[in-house]
Parts: sequence; structure tokens; C-alpha cells
Amino acid sequence: MNCTPLPGEHSGQNRTDSLGGASRGSKMKTELRRILSESARLDVPVDSLGDSDDLYAAGLSSLATVHVMLAIEDEFGIEIPDRMLTRRLFSSIDTLAASITELRRSQAAA
Repeated sequence: MNCTPLPGEHSGQNRTDSLGGASRGSKMKTELRRILSESARLDVPVDSLGDSDDLYAAGLSSLATVHVMLAIEDEFGIEIPDRMLTRRLFSSIDTLAASITELRRSQAAA
């Protein structure tokens, strides 16, 4: 799937931080996978999905996106604004992680 990156989105699934350890993005994606496995009721195991795989093709429904959104807001202490609630936001683990990172930055700056 070829998509333009969302703000804060980077290519590469296994980035490391400046200290050489696993990036915070890896931990975030692990948490997102847990949320998806508990809330999304996908047709395939979450562990079989790549970070950029299409979650809708994997069985994500519009109703499940509401459950996923609420779980993400609780887990990461953020509020996803209405303007971001699009199909694109929930299209992959990468887009979810990039959006959470961007929201955390903007909410911390406010």
C-alpha cells in the first residue's frame, strides 16, 4: 500500500533511539497490537500483520474502530480530535502510531 505519510510518520519498522535501544515507537506498536487483538476482532491474528498492513483488509470494521479509538485514548492518555477520525487514521499500525506521536507532541506543547 502506497500512502503519503501522516505528520510525524517515518519509514522503517525497527528504528532505534540515540542510545541504541528499542525506540519508543516499538513499545507503542506493541501496545497498539495488544489493543487491536483485544478490541478489533480482526479476521487474522494481529501478530501476523506487518506495521504497514491494511487493517481494513484484515477485517477491521467501522464499529471496531470506535472500540480501538477509545482503548487508544485510555492507554495513551490522549484525545483524538474529530478532524482526525478518518478511515486513514485506522488504516495501519504505522498510521496509528504516527498519529499518537503527533497528538502527544501537540498536546504537550499546548
